[in-house]
Amino acid sequence: MNVTAAVFVAFSGIFGVLARYGLNDWFLRTFNDQGFVHSTMFINILGSFLIGLVFVIPADTAWLSPEMRLGCMAGFLGGFTTFSGFSLQIAQLYEQGALSRALFILCATPLLCVLATASGFWFGRKVF
Repeated sequence: MNVTAAVFVAFSGIFGVLARYGLNDWFLRTFNDQGFVHSTMFINILGSFLIGLVFVIPADTAWLSPEMRLGCMAGFLGGFTTFSGFSLQIAQLYEQGALSRALFILCATPLLCVLATASGFWFGRKVF
C-alpha cells in the first residue's frame, strides 16, 4: 500500500464527510423536513459531476498529483456522496406511503448522476 496515497484518501475523506454533513444541514434548514431527499439527490449529482471532472484531469499536470487525484476521488468524493443514505431515504419514503416520490427519486438520481459525470468529463476536457 502506498502510504502517501492512503493518507490523502483518509484525510480527504474527512473533508468529504464534513462537506456532505454541512450541505445536508443547509438543505434541512432551508427546505424544512422535505430537504432530506433533495439534499441526498443534489449531493449525489454534484459528486458525480466532480468525479467526472477530476477523472479527466491528466495525472501528469500541476493541478493534481496522482495521490491528490486519488484522495479527491476515493477520499473526498467517497465521503461526500451518499448512496447508503440515498437507499435508506428511498426505503423510508416507501414506508411512509410516498411511493410515487420514492420511485421518481429512485429513477431520476442515477440518470442525473450519470449525466453529471459525463458533464464533468466534457467540462474537464474543455478546461484541461
